[in-house]
Amino acid sequence: AGVHVHMDENGETYTHADSEEHNEGDVTTNNSLSAISESEAMEKIQNSDTDEELRELGIFYKGKIMQIQRNFEEAIKSFTYCIINEIKKADALSARANCFYSLKKYDLALNDLEELQETIGYNPEIYTNKGINYLSLNKLGEAKIQFDKSLCLSEHNPAAYYNRSVANFRLSNYIQAKNDIEKALEYDPNNQFYIDSYNKFYKQL
Repeated sequence: AGVHVHMDENGETYTHADSEEHNEGDVTTNNSLSAISESEAMEKIQNSDTDEELRELGIFYKGKIMQIQRNFEEAIKSFTYCIINEIKKADALSARANCFYSLKKYDLALNDLEELQETIGYNPEIYTNKGINYLSLNKLGEAKIQFDKSLCLSEHNPAAYYNRSVANFRLSNYIQAKNDIEKALEYDPNNQFYIDSYNKFYKQL
């Protein structure tokens, strides 16, 4: 599965930190994959206007196809070329960060997110992504800072609320954790993952 939130034309974000259980504050996740299908990538390549545009788009969308196929190492090679050569740089940074995240190379993902932030400016989804990577590194204080910044820019951000609840849960701040997951459910009431987590860990608090 691939759950993601678009950042307009500048990339995508994950929704949950990468882990298998919520106990001690871990979170089940769906790895963030590309928002574009393989057929859509091929269509974009075929519709390019010039040979140079075709070449550049081909390199980027080859990476997207590799990402969809979960061949993350090969995808990273394509995105790295694009970043170096300023080919859809913001999209390539976002996509490469997602690949690093999927490979559990969280520090490298954070480096790309920092560069992406320098490229496109402050964005709540980037802060959410950064927070999730810090959460995956169990750097709970830094993770909370990133989720706080995300929510300052966009209050209607259930992923930030949910993942901040995980950080609070790990820090034994159970009441704050419950408040956060309730806010996540307020903005995304039909999210079955949030519902299951709430019922399992927070309902009796």
